[in-house]
Parts: sequence; structure tokens; C-alpha cells
Amino acid sequence: MKNFIESAGRLKTGPFLIEIIEFNTDCFNENTPSIHGIRLPECLKNAVTQRKAEYTAGRIVAGRQLASCGISAEIPMNRDRSPAWPPGFTGSITHDKNITCAVASLKKESFYNLGIDLCISATGEDMKNIAGLISTPEERKSFISCSLSEKDALRIIFSAKESLYKAVYPEVKRFIDFKEVTIAPASGDNEHGKVYPVAVSTEGNTAGIIQKYQVYYRRFRFKEYTGFLTLASPGHLI
Repeated sequence: MKNFIESAGRLKTGPFLIEIIEFNTDCFNENTPSIHGIRLPECLKNAVTQRKAEYTAGRIVAGRQLASCGISAEIPMNRDRSPAWPPGFTGSITHDKNITCAVASLKKESFYNLGIDLCISATGEDMKNIAGLISTPEERKSFISCSLSEKDALRIIFSAKESLYKAVYPEVKRFIDFKEVTIAPASGDNEHGKVYPVAVSTEGNTAGIIQKYQVYYRRFRFKEYTGFLTLASPGHLI
């Protein structure tokens, strides 16, 4: 008999250890959250099964990540639907297909936040179809030195901007468009590396906040799943 949580693992990305679980939506039922100590928020009570399963799996993996930091705590949902991390902690959750990942850390300063993104379902061909919406030709060419194909470069650019958005959102409190930020590689190859986001927009203090961050990338391989994982964190506090 299959379980809701099918497998688990860890993956180092930059200086961070990422918690990973694979979940099975077909094994989710109304008792699954409580079995794992998770309380579904009211806004999800009537959601489709996939969304409930994603939320439950995300809180399970985030709880495991907090446990590795020495704390046991519930992670409810904020009004803006972002995770409400315990006081003094920051973290991020991502999911794609039936994989969910989480990272958590002590907050080193008030603005210190983390963002994580997993890109496995969006193929290189998918990215090429929206290349003009998410990147510039200069961004794509800048990854040649990392020995990355254009398709993989696009997946990293897309994912890096997603993880950056999650990291800076608690400070800027607004959506950041793909064209507001450019991604410039700092170092790396076709397996893992680090890139720097550069703000194109100078609206308010957004540019200053964005340029405090760096984004780690690494090729993601877990069972039959492949893609890229990116993690954004303030560079000067690592």
C-alpha cells in the first residue's frame, strides 16, 4: 500500500541544505493533514485535492527543515498566502509536479529572507516559447561562459527570478515583473553555480533590496525528476 509521502532526501544548494519529499496525491484524503500534524487553512477547505496535497506536503517538508534547525513549530498561512515562519526564522517552500522542497534558517537581520524555486515541469522548449517574456538576449548569451545550453539558461533565469521574488516580497510587498530584473552569472558551470540579480527598475527601495541578493542554482536530480533548483539569499550575510 502506497503512502502519501513516498520518498525523501536532501540536496545542498550553495551553503544551504534543502529538504525534499515526493508525495502521492492519489493517497491524499481528508484525514491526511491531521495525520501529519497539519491544519489546513479555511481558504483551502474547498480547494481541489491537488492543492490540498501540495499545501500538506509543503508544510511537512518545511516542518522537517525547521526540525533540522532545532525547532518544532507550525507554519500557518499569512493573509497574502505566504508561509508564516516562526519569529526569528525565515524560509521558503516550492513544489513542482509531485515534488516539494523547503529551506529554513535563522534570520540574521530584519530584511534577511530566503526564496526557493523548483523548475522541473517547464521544459527547455516551454522556456523557448516564452523567452522574450522572461529574459533578454543579453541575459541568455551571458550563460555561454557557464557551458549551459540556451534552453537550460532560460530555465535558470526563469527559476532564479521566481526565487528572488519570493525572497524580496516580504520587504517590497508587490509583484516584481520578469523584465524588472536581469540575471548575470557570477560563477558556475552546467551543474551548479551562482548568479547575481540586477534591478532594472528603480522604483522606491526595490532596486537596493534586490541588489543585496544572490541566487544559487544547481541541476536537480531526484529519482526520475530532473530540472533546476534555485535559492535566493542576501549575499553579504552568507
